[in-house]
Amino acid sequence: MKFLAFLRDSFREAVDGFVIYVMLGLSALVIVLAASISFSPAEPDKAFADIAKKCPLAVQNRGADNQPVGVRIGTGLATQYIGLPCEYSVAEVQRMDAGTGPDGTYKLRLTAKPGRLDRPRGPGGGPRGPGPDLGMIQDKIDWFRMTVAAWAQQPPKDESGEIDLSTGELSGFSEMLIGGGKGKEKGKEKEKEKEPAGDRRVVKVSQPRLSPAEIEGATDETMADFIKNQFALHAGLDDVTVTRLGGMNAPQYLFDVEVKGGRSARGWPYTTKALFGAFTLSDGTLADGLLLVQDSIVNGIGAVITILVTIILTAFFIPNLMRKGSLDLILSKPVGRGELLVYKYIGGLTFMFLVSCIAVGGVWLVMSARSGFWSPVFLLSIPMLTFSFAILYAFSALLGVLTRNAIVAILLTILFMFILWAVGTGKSVLDLYRSAPLRDGEGAPKWLEITVDGANAVLPRYKDLDKLMSRTLAEGVSTPAELKVRDRIELPSWGSAIGVSMAFITLMLLLAYWRFATRDG
Repeated sequence: MKFLAFLRDSFREAVDGFVIYVMLGLSALVIVLAASISFSPAEPDKAFADIAKKCPLAVQNRGADNQPVGVRIGTGLATQYIGLPCEYSVAEVQRMDAGTGPDGTYKLRLTAKPGRLDRPRGPGGGPRGPGPDLGMIQDKIDWFRMTVAAWAQQPPKDESGEIDLSTGELSGFSEMLIGGGKGKEKGKEKEKEKEPAGDRRVVKVSQPRLSPAEIEGATDETMADFIKNQFALHAGLDDVTVTRLGGMNAPQYLFDVEVKGGRSARGWPYTTKALFGAFTLSDGTLADGLLLVQDSIVNGIGAVITILVTIILTAFFIPNLMRKGSLDLILSKPVGRGELLVYKYIGGLTFMFLVSCIAVGGVWLVMSARSGFWSPVFLLSIPMLTFSFAILYAFSALLGVLTRNAIVAILLTILFMFILWAVGTGKSVLDLYRSAPLRDGEGAPKWLEITVDGANAVLPRYKDLDKLMSRTLAEGVSTPAELKVRDRIELPSWGSAIGVSMAFITLMLLLAYWRFATRDG
């Protein structure tokens, strides 16, 4: 009952300041804008053509890994991927039932054939290395069978080499799948070894290692399994039947495919429009449109605005409480200072939780009704927004006790929010550079690395929580292929992000309680 009494007092303060009306108005505006968004599925011919264009991206170990089949240039976050050059096209798309869009059952013909290819350039568009003109021979290479063989390898086998960014030359390979030509001669390798290490700018290159027997061992059944996996990977279509047809000889292949769709078809192309069709937001998959709204707009821009407004709203609670007359009146009642401080803190979090429930819950309802995709994952934004605000409000509460000035608390808390964002972003950029050094000793100054790493270790993980929430939202709507791309980026753990942040909140509240308890009046 005491908590409810203090919550009513805080609510009266918010109403008197009219800020609560601003927050409710902003929430209503966001919900109306979300209701104006439409999601239109593509026609089957276009949908399957778009899905076929994504099929050149295959994933090792029968789709179980997150590393693509093909050539990988670079290391870590800076890796570039070049798939083996296959082209996939569809024809004779027929609807087999009364379903529409992704809910229907379809039959189609899928053709796989060699694609066009240029020798790869190094990062930054460096010159191509030596080798034959592939235009004369690439149409005769059985790229599809090679892709299937590399996809089916368990475990996958690779060989590695280097690309010199100054010359575009490849070295260290017995034979390069994409680019042709043998590895560099031993004499030339020795000449390179004599060059000062600091003067060379090289990146690692890796490619599948396939024997002729493995390539020839790719059977029709394995090819059918590969096609099924590609539909599941890029479109979320798991109910697929594939039969290889005659009439084409290697290196071209023809397949009869029957696909049964459903709500799991997350890779089906959609056009997402806003303001009741006034302009196009996205022309990709349903996941693209949903993530644009849920992650970029609501969980990104909307979350920042909501937190900023709530900081302004709640910053007055503790300074107003500590005014001479107010504090004396409250302390005359049977309530301790620590209990009083905790009630005010929880009251501020309650406001953030309620506003988040209204905004996020309303957006989820209208977006789900408009798209037909009811995934509750987006609702996890409510506790995550509240927890992110809890970090900043703990800092604001300490400032309110120390200064008794709401304006100072607001300004310094917003500055602290920017510092947390800057440290988290700086850590991400440093990790990118450290994962792919082009030259020994190249990178950010050591003092900067120590400063950013140290600040990231002790400060709450505001940016990490944002990254983890983005990954969670993607899991709710994205295709397996899109998730595998995200999986290649190492993220912090939930345990460390929440644990460090909770420790910071506890420290701020303990310091605020100590100062509040030792202060007279």
